[in-house]
Amino acid sequence: MSVNREIRLAARPVGEPRPDDFELATTDIPEPGEGQVLVRNTWMSVDPYMRGRMDDVESYIPPFQLGAPMDGSAVGEVIESRSADIPVGATVVHFLGWREYSVVDAADAT
Repeated sequence: MSVNREIRLAARPVGEPRPDDFELATTDIPEPGEGQVLVRNTWMSVDPYMRGRMDDVESYIPPFQLGAPMDGSAVGEVIESRSADIPVGATVVHFLGWREYSVVDAADAT
């Protein structure tokens, strides 16, 4: 049985982020619901704006939550589809990166 690996924010960094500010967690691979696809992420974006999201301050985008999987842009392959619009095998871009497998609403995938 395969597992899902995801990166979570473990602590709010002070200055430059350190490895101890993150944790690698394993979970079950999620099941897509109607209108969703299961994506195996192959590329995840790490962008400068993400450092600001590691602080618990008001901004144009919500901060990362401690203990929750981090998100951000990702590219991956659809390995299961419950959407008539996106077939298995399609390559999609979405915003649920920082994990190996993501369940994405078809409307949120490009």
